[in-house]
This record gives sequence, C-alpha cells and structure tokens, in this order.
Amino acid sequence: MYESRGGESELHIYDFDETIARAETPISYTIISADGTELENGETTSVDFEDKQREIKDTYGNDATVNYNFDAFKKLIGDATINNPVFQKLLASLKNPNAKVTILTARSVGLPVTQFLKEQGIWAYVVPLGLEVDGAVTGQDKADWIEKRIKDTTKKVIFIDDADENREAVNVLSQKYPNIEFDIQDPPKIEDEENIEE
Repeated sequence: MYESRGGESELHIYDFDETIARAETPISYTIISADGTELENGETTSVDFEDKQREIKDTYGNDATVNYNFDAFKKLIGDATINNPVFQKLLASLKNPNAKVTILTARSVGLPVTQFLKEQGIWAYVVPLGLEVDGAVTGQDKADWIEKRIKDTTKKVIFIDDADENREAVNVLSQKYPNIEFDIQDPPKIEDEENIEE
C-alpha cells in the first residue's frame, strides 16, 4: 500500500486499538526493582492497558522497570468490535482527495491491522510504530512521527486516539505549528453500546 498519493494538504491519523476497533489482546508484564529483583508479574489486556500503566506508576513510581510483552499483537485479529463513529470518519477520510490517511498503531507488526481493515473492505496505509521504537510507544513517539511528515503544504492535521498521553503530545505539536489547523479527537468509548457494531 502506498503511503501517499502526493500533494495532500491534510494529514488524517488514526490510532487502531480502542479507537477504530477493540480487539481484546492479552499483555503480560513483569516489574523489576532497581536492584534487579522481580517485584510483580501479571497480565492485563489492551482494553485495560492504560489504567494498568497508571496503577503501576502510582504503586512503584520511577523506581522500577516494567517489561511488557506485546507478542499477542503480532497475531491476526479474530473477534473485534468496530467503533462505528470512528469507522465512518475513517471512510470519509479515505474518500477525501486532500487527505493523506495513516493508521498509526503502537503495534510492532502491521499485518493484523491491515488484514482486519481489508476484511471490512478498507485498504489503508498502516504504520506499526512499535517496530521503530525500543520499548512501549509513547505519545511523544507519535508526535515525532507526525512532525516528520508535516510539510510546507500541510494545512490541517486530524488526529484521533483514545490515549490521553498521545493526544497531549500532539497538542504540544499544534502549539509549535500555529499556522496548521489541528483537530485532536478523543474517540467515543467502545463500551457505550450505541457506538459499537459487531
């Protein structure tokens, strides 16, 4: 899939997990103390990942290292719940000739997302940012990726992502480029039944 048709004035960037769709994926983790002792290990899911990250930080502060295992994200997506309002926005973006559309996911493998979207009849450019980043992808990583793609011709950036940290990092970017219109959106929560479609 080509990244660009060339000459677009808008960047439309969508997160995948918990934004376009919910594919509940297990994430195991191990917490290691500064002296190398294992403090805790367990498992969370992609749905609860942000809350678990905050909980670990509140419990251990910056004194511990957390190793997450994201291997399950490399597998093809079986069941997933589509976030219909976001899905409709994505369809509109793909039809917009002025928009360069990217699915910017923290996953390290893009194929599961590409394949899932293909099954929905969508051909979209997917960037697995986790492949380029050592460790968990941060909001700053996403903002840096976007900044590298801003051109003199860029007039608008639409960014839709469920993670507060990611939206905050892109918001800082918007202050750096006051001549570009930034539309930073928090997608509706997928657990709201009126927003979901199996």
